[in-house]
Amino acid sequence: MILALATLAVAETTTIGGDDEYNNNGDMLKLVEVAVSEAAVVTELSFAVYNARSDGDVYLVLYVRDGDQFTLVDAVEAQGLPESEEGWASSGEVSWVLEAGASYAIGAYIGGDWYYYYQDDRTDQPWFGRAIATYQVESRGAAEAFEPDEAENHYYYMTIESEDADADDDGFVSPVYGGSDCDDANAAVGEPTEEIPDDGIDQDCDGSDLVTPVDSGQPSDTGDKADADGGGGGAVDASTCSCDGGATGAGLASVLAVFATVRRRRWRRQAADCRPR
Repeated sequence: MILALATLAVAETTTIGGDDEYNNNGDMLKLVEVAVSEAAVVTELSFAVYNARSDGDVYLVLYVRDGDQFTLVDAVEAQGLPESEEGWASSGEVSWVLEAGASYAIGAYIGGDWYYYYQDDRTDQPWFGRAIATYQVESRGAAEAFEPDEAENHYYYMTIESEDADADDDGFVSPVYGGSDCDDANAAVGEPTEEIPDDGIDQDCDGSDLVTPVDSGQPSDTGDKADADGGGGGAVDASTCSCDGGATGAGLASVLAVFATVRRRRWRRQAADCRPR
């Protein structure tokens, strides 16, 4: 089984099973069970087949374990089937989300005279979990549900193209894949929850952080600066005024001149009072 991790992470390829053997016992589900530890999304599934007489259907399938049985998640008719000899049955583009903590059976329904490839040794594990069992289930088409018999050791030859469905590893799947994580690039943000103001994080997923309004009695960082500079129309603080030159300097000179005149007049009046009569 070959798995490729695209998008934000480095692509990885894992091979499980191969084409050591091929067989024909048609009308069977050929499945590998994977216990998922990291949320992933399957974007394409391909299954190795051999065309004997082009008689029968082939579907690519995904099941999820529900207790003692598996329930069908999706089944798509195979694309690109070979006209002769060996080739690949492809699902085409899909978006199958595998949730962390769940187990899935993934593979193909092989009908009629189609052959399938397998080998008995598993060579590696998928990046998002562990291949823990393989099953061969008699079926007419993709069954809605089934209870597996004892696991066997045939690792069917398939490839899985996949991507990380939880890029920030916070346990919530990206909304791109139908999940509830409103910011899959930030582990501090998951599902919508009660907003915490002024922390720079959008907990309720409305597109912005909640900012507490500035008290009307307290100036903001920039709101009253224009008034202090005389441009905002507010009261002017006299302590900030400059008295250098211009009209202010002229006013001060006038005040000093009047003060000097008053002093001269007072001195003359006192001198007259002191003269002999």
